[in-house]
Amino acid sequence: MDLKCISLLVMLSASQLITTAQEGYKPRTSFTKEELVAGSFSWLANEDNRDELNVFKLSCPSCIQELKSAFENNPTNVGLVNLSTYRKGDRPLAQSLLATTLSYDDESKRAEVFSQLLELFVNSSEQFLKNPAEWQTLCLGFWNLDSYKIDDRRIWADALNWLDRQNRTNMLLEMTQFPGSLELKAENKIPPITRDTYRDGYSFVALSIPWLKYPDTHPVPGKTPSLNHPEQLPVTLIDPLQQSSQTVWADRAKVARNGTFWHFVGDPEIVLHPRLLTFLAGFLDMPTDQERRDAFSKAIEQISTERSRSKSLLAALPRVKGLPMADPERQTVRVEEARNMIEDFLAYDLMRK
Repeated sequence: MDLKCISLLVMLSASQLITTAQEGYKPRTSFTKEELVAGSFSWLANEDNRDELNVFKLSCPSCIQELKSAFENNPTNVGLVNLSTYRKGDRPLAQSLLATTLSYDDESKRAEVFSQLLELFVNSSEQFLKNPAEWQTLCLGFWNLDSYKIDDRRIWADALNWLDRQNRTNMLLEMTQFPGSLELKAENKIPPITRDTYRDGYSFVALSIPWLKYPDTHPVPGKTPSLNHPEQLPVTLIDPLQQSSQTVWADRAKVARNGTFWHFVGDPEIVLHPRLLTFLAGFLDMPTDQERRDAFSKAIEQISTERSRSKSLLAALPRVKGLPMADPERQTVRVEEARNMIEDFLAYDLMRK
């Protein structure tokens, strides 16, 4: 089954459960220029080229060629950059690049390291795409050991969350061609999403919880397992108030472990409940997709073993012991990131026409 077919199934299922925003809740319908600039990598931009946002993918040959030409022409004038890391193979490459950059607190030093590493990548991209471990080793040679240890979980989590935020922004603004660009206005409206189209289905897939949709192997009958974005994963829709049996929760834990397009759906007041956002914040403080997926499936498994015969997610969470928690000093930031993740899906739902 290809992505287009799955899209139709996904949308049919989702439309039965997702509710429109209720009065008092103001869902996102646009991005301000300031938001887009702040969410981009601005280290290669000067004051004269902040009116256009460029989108690149590290595994895209045309993107590599455009970046290479930009560096040959003027490496300080590439402009504002968003990366697309929907493809599983792009994620560790971009995360190593960004985490190493973030190991420096000084913005000028970040600009220097980001520029140096990206230029090294675009001039040897085929080599690094084939050998991501080699790329990571190169990046870590630039790491700021005076301020952070290489295995500092905070830096790697920050990098992954920033990349995922860019992914969601790219999708909502339909920046899905690579290389791509968007001329920035004071207010940049989210284009309407026509139901039962490729963009509709792809948006649903792309805006699902990111760490659950990257299984280690993705078997396709008659084909070699691919590192590309999976096209044959199940869909998991959870209303946080819906009561489910232990068996259902156990099945969800298994599905989460194997990979799924997972969404929380229902009334915005419920899917944005502080209890649910705090739950998600714990996973957003972890440094890798693998660790997040393992911990998430374990948490759902713990819910399945909770004694009550049937329970909703919001009712079960306070009774489950040992759930992941963000570091106290980072809790507020992580909760806000969880809120943004859910709100971006609500924005998608609102824009479907």
